[in-house]
Amino acid sequence: MTILAFTTDTDEGHAALRWALANREHPGEPLHVDFAHSDKPSVPAPRGWQPAGPLADDLRAAGAVHHAPGAEPAETTLALAEELRPRLLVAGIRHRTATMKLILGSHIQHLLLNSACPVVCVKT
Repeated sequence: MTILAFTTDTDEGHAALRWALANREHPGEPLHVDFAHSDKPSVPAPRGWQPAGPLADDLRAAGAVHHAPGAEPAETTLALAEELRPRLLVAGIRHRTATMKLILGSHIQHLLLNSACPVVCVKT
């Protein structure tokens, strides 16, 4: 099977990647990483980022397949999940006030409500 990790360049996104790496059924289980921009207003939306340091080394050693971010991160991830049929979709989450959830929504909420496969949410 396959694990698909939805990740942003945040502590939560990095935690999701570490969880996905640590919880593969076997060392050869494919890991696909969908890089997205953060839905946090204070974080600028880069054109695409790559983890650095030990996390990047671990992803490289695992043979992780990287996917570029789309214009609508959650929709891009759902389309990728439909194509890959992963065993799990892994995403990092953070605390957000009810007001911010109402005003902004979230990529993670969209994934939770619309994913056809189980979603694992990783907190820092």
